[in-house]
Amino acid sequence: MSIDQVTAHRPGIADPVTPDDDLSFEQLAARYNYNTTSDRRRVLVRLIHKEIARRRRSVTVLDVGCGTGISEEPGVGVEYLRAVRQQVDCLWGIEPDTSIQPTHGLLDHFQHATLETADLPADHFDVAYSYFVMEHVDDPDSFLAAMYRCLKPGGSYLFMTPNGRHYFCRIAGLLRTCRMD
Repeated sequence: MSIDQVTAHRPGIADPVTPDDDLSFEQLAARYNYNTTSDRRRVLVRLIHKEIARRRRSVTVLDVGCGTGISEEPGVGVEYLRAVRQQVDCLWGIEPDTSIQPTHGLLDHFQHATLETADLPADHFDVAYSYFVMEHVDDPDSFLAAMYRCLKPGGSYLFMTPNGRHYFCRIAGLLRTCRMD
């Protein structure tokens, strides 16, 4: 087998690896379990792709907490971000951490800001998403109001966050209870 044949069969970053990678949001929600998927990031990117495909026109997308890609590990998720970039006409990113610089060439617009403080046009985005951001939001009402303002009518916000039973959430809750957060 030639190297071209081997690489031709290698799945892309957003291609399903297991059958459960391609489930709809409703199917995933009904199971409330991502243990049968190959990678949470792949699942999120596939859900984003499906939202983009529903729109049949020029699509503008916002990555909230874009960091350096879609990952909880710095530098690892740039390929997932590229997979989103390839499907959209315009990709914006916001990131509150001023020490993080986005990967060059992937974002059309970038700001160091939170969603609540970002200078974003109203009724502008078809799709917005975040990966492991919602658990860090101080004021969910203000966050969601800002999201609603910047999404076009009929726009979608997709997010993935740790399960409330995940050890991270349990430790964070314990620290908050002890006033150590």
